[in-house]
Amino acid sequence: MPRVSIVCYLDPKTERRVRSIQQKIALSTGSRASLTEWKPHLTVGDGIIIPKQQQKQFFLKVKAALGNMQTIPFETADFSGKTKRKQEREKRVPPTLFS
Repeated sequence: MPRVSIVCYLDPKTERRVRSIQQKIALSTGSRASLTEWKPHLTVGDGIIIPKQQQKQFFLKVKAALGNMQTIPFETADFSGKTKRKQEREKRVPPTLFS
């Protein structure tokens, strides 16, 4: 079954507010990935599993929502699907901080 993540980017004002919060979190946890790897965004479901019987309907709805948006082909690599973040593995922060 495919795993699907839906990412929504923010308007500039909200992006600045979120970045400010991310900077404060980075100072207290040592985690800087949110500052260097992505623009501030909302992830609606990270790796949602779509049951086979619902896939066709789901992807039709996504296609309709995207309308005439242009797409570009791309490939990804090194997405490991880590279940524990570096700070959690090193026991520097409790696991619930990243839940």
